[in-house]
Amino acid sequence: MPLFYRAIQSPIADKNGVKKWHLSLVKVGKTVNTKQLADVIAEKSSLTVGDVQNVVTNLMVVMRRELLNSRTVRLEGLGTFTMRVRSNGKGVETAEK
Repeated sequence: MPLFYRAIQSPIADKNGVKKWHLSLVKVGKTVNTKQLADVIAEKSSLTVGDVQNVVTNLMVVMRRELLNSRTVRLEGLGTFTMRVRSNGKGVETAEK
C-alpha cells in the first residue's frame, strides 16, 4: 500500500525570494464510496452489508453533528477531524464586519 507523491514548487517566494518545494499526494484509481467500503467490511465480519452501511451512515451523521457543534472528533487509528475556517487573505477592516 504505497503512497504516491510528486514535488510541487510554490508559486509564492518566501522572504528570502526562494520558491520552496513541497510534496503533494497523487490520487490513484477511482474514489471508494460508502457502499464499497461496507462491502469490504462485511466480508471481514459477521455483519451484513446493510448493517455496515447503517453504521457508517450513522457515524457520518454523528460526526457531522459534533463537528458543527465546534467539537473535535478523534477516530483512533484513522485521524482527528475538526472544522476550520479560512479567509484566503481576504480579511475585513474591523472585527464587527
